Amino acid sequence: MCEISQKLIRVLKEWRIRCSHSGKELVFPNLDGKYQDVNNLVKRKFQKVLNKAKIDRIRWHYLRHTFASILINLNQNPKYMQLQMGHASCQITMDRYSHLMPKTNQNAKNAIDGLFIVKEKLDLKSVAK
Repeated sequence: MCEISQKLIRVLKEWRIRCSHSGKELVFPNLDGKYQDVNNLVKRKFQKVLNKAKIDRIRWHYLRHTFASILINLNQNPKYMQLQMGHASCQITMDRYSHLMPKTNQNAKNAIDGLFIVKEKLDLKSVAK
């Protein structure tokens, strides 16, 4: 199950109030309150937003990879990422996205170095007593 923040829940509820209703409980309905046509959505809405933001044309699915990249850059727990992405295992998530973790690797190396710095600062004579 994908978990979302309270702020996002509030934004989506406000959005839903403004949308057309048809009893289907859709978050992003078309103007008639029915299901969006994916091709129409991508061509008429998504590409316009990309153009306005001066972003080269990308596939809709790339948003999923962008989300995973953001989670990695926020140093989120791999298990949390797995659940958010809907993968069957953490291994699948790591196999797909671990190449994006050099910053995380550097943070881990710095943390390990920090252990040695702490040890160097200890007064070894007082520890031996």
